[in-house]
Parts: sequence; structure tokens; C-alpha cells
Amino acid sequence: MTPLEIRDAWVTVLQNNWTTTPIAWPNKKFEPAVDAPDGYWIRPNTVMGDTFYAEQGETGVGLRSGVLYIDIFGPKDAWDRILKGYAGTFETLFRRTEQDGLIFHEPTTLDIGETLHSTTVPDELDVYQVQVRIPFHCWIGE
Repeated sequence: MTPLEIRDAWVTVLQNNWTTTPIAWPNKKFEPAVDAPDGYWIRPNTVMGDTFYAEQGETGVGLRSGVLYIDIFGPKDAWDRILKGYAGTFETLFRRTEQDGLIFHEPTTLDIGETLHSTTVPDELDVYQVQVRIPFHCWIGE
């Protein structure tokens, strides 16, 4: 799979299964105050890992790994139970599943806590964040 095919696979999962909050897509303008007026939204992104030989030879396949990150944001000083509920939904949605050749593994949820999402108000922690990390792998050259 190419990086574009990987992106398209996880985007398909989110587009088909997530309507609970707005999604801040990578490289697309998103203003939480406007696009998520209730203060809840998610921001998905991938970090590509290493790619290496899985089979030797000119026609052998490669193995590519990476991690899908889903950052879940909510209002500061609101109950974090909602965010952790969303995290559980993502864990269930992606756990040991496959989408168009992209194979997802065991998700991990991290409580990031209060964080700054905007540079318009320097040094003010204005949202609460929970992050779901979903490792994946796929084959190259099949």
C-alpha cells in the first residue's frame, strides 16, 4: 500500500462510522470555535513507521507499519467521561480490524489532559485531550 492508500483506508473507516463530533482533517482549515460549537471534535493523523523486506527477491513483498492517532478534544473543565467514552468507541471500531488491506492492531488510549489547541490565546490551556493510538501494518507490492 502507498501512503495515499493508507490514508484512504482509515479515512473510509471514519467517514462511514463517525458522526458524533466534527472531524478536523489533516491539512484542512478547522476552527474549533466555529466548526465545533459544542467544544467536542476529533483530529486524526498518521505517523508512518519503517518499511522493510518481508520476502526476499525482486518480486518479494514489503511490510509497512505506522500508527493512526485520533486526538479527541473537549471543553476544559468539562467531564472527561465523554471523551473517554469516545475513545472506547474508537478502540472498538479499529481493534483487530482490516480496511482495504490496512490491518489495525490493539489500540491504546492516553489521557493527555489540559492542552493548548490555539496560538490565539498564548499560554492558556483551553481544551482537554484524550488520544487513541492505533498501530497498523500493510503489505507493499502485493
